[in-house]
Amino acid sequence: MREWHIQSSTISTTLLIEQVTILKGSIKDWRERLITLQSYFDHRQTNIILKEDQTLVSKQDYNFSSISFSNLFDSTDLLKIKRQLKQQFLTQLQLSPFYKQLVEVWDDLIEEIEFLNSTPSSVSYDFELLPFKDKIVSDQLTSDEIGTLNLNTLQDLIKAIKLIEEASKDKLNIISIVYPETILTTGELEQFIRYLKSHSIYTMAFKVTN
Repeated sequence: MREWHIQSSTISTTLLIEQVTILKGSIKDWRERLITLQSYFDHRQTNIILKEDQTLVSKQDYNFSSISFSNLFDSTDLLKIKRQLKQQFLTQLQLSPFYKQLVEVWDDLIEEIEFLNSTPSSVSYDFELLPFKDKIVSDQLTSDEIGTLNLNTLQDLIKAIKLIEEASKDKLNIISIVYPETILTTGELEQFIRYLKSHSIYTMAFKVTN
């Protein structure tokens, strides 16, 4: 067990940290501390000090994400991560020779439409094909594995944890999970905690529960 000392202009507290740290009580009791940690690791505030014993905790070493089932603690982290992974994949795809061919063929198609507009046809109106944009491919690029935002089962929650880890392989993950019992039974909750403890040495979770 480790001690994290958090200090800012509005808060001064100590958290006893384990791989899975249970924060018992209402989210109202923990909201400010979680937001302070989130701000610290997101580099949004510079007046926050976070120390382990007497050593400053490095912001660059950690990624802080949240999964919340409470309207008192909003989180859009999963949506941001999905966008990030999709953009990473699209960037790789753009290096493909087939992608380059698609762009070239698109340009040829623009010229073909211009030619058809200049010739007699059964359609008396001119048409235009807009220049190619990456968004055309991006809008059609989907993944069943990460496509849904719905977290309704234990497996959905585990999938969300894996998604966060996939997006930040080079960092230690801190994940705050607020009120997971909203979707999990008591048995599933115990199974989920065992998963967090055994699955990865890179993930540390704060679990807020009543």
